[in-house]
Amino acid sequence: KIKSIVYLTQDVIELKIEVKDFEFIPWQFIWLKLKDKSWIFVRSYSISDWNKDEFTLTIKLLKDWRWWVALKKIKVWDKINYIEASWEFTLKNTKNKKIFISTWTWLAPTIAMLKATGDDIEKVVIFWVRNENDIYYKDLLSTFKNTKVIITVSKPWENYTWNIWRVNNYLQEIKKDDEIYICWNPDMVESVKSDLEKNGIPKTNIFYESFVISK
Repeated sequence: KIKSIVYLTQDVIELKIEVKDFEFIPWQFIWLKLKDKSWIFVRSYSISDWNKDEFTLTIKLLKDWRWWVALKKIKVWDKINYIEASWEFTLKNTKNKKIFISTWTWLAPTIAMLKATGDDIEKVVIFWVRNENDIYYKDLLSTFKNTKVIITVSKPWENYTWNIWRVNNYLQEIKKDDEIYICWNPDMVESVKSDLEKNGIPKTNIFYESFVISK
């Protein structure tokens, strides 16, 4: 059942779904089974928070695109079907410093991994959005201990208060033993991976998830 629907920004919603005996490993995702005039289709979404009774998704809304047309009909307490969580790359249980690089709703798996990482482990979050009004979970990110948060924008307003794009400008301090988790679209993932490898970061320490936004 849909437990709550909250707008985090003008086009990002937080969706809480009530379930039973939910199992999840940080950085896995689920598929929602949605329906439109044509047929039932599935759409993958990363999980930002969870317990055995519910899980939370953050979803970017793109007007008139297929999943949004289906989702905007859903109301609190409606039922929705999903396929259980999966994904072979998950958070590593190590003491290594962890670098999380993400954009927009790809921040969701980063939040899940931050919640599963001990306070004693050093963490860095590099979060990119287009404009300042696209920023969300800023207060939540500030609650994670031993965590440096870098928020970047690509099209800042006048008198902007955040770092200016690009994310690649913030990779220089990453060391060979650090673990890097990247959640982004394929082109950006490849760009960041390439720069990390040029900086001497071994491929074995770079973990990534890339999504192609489908209409």
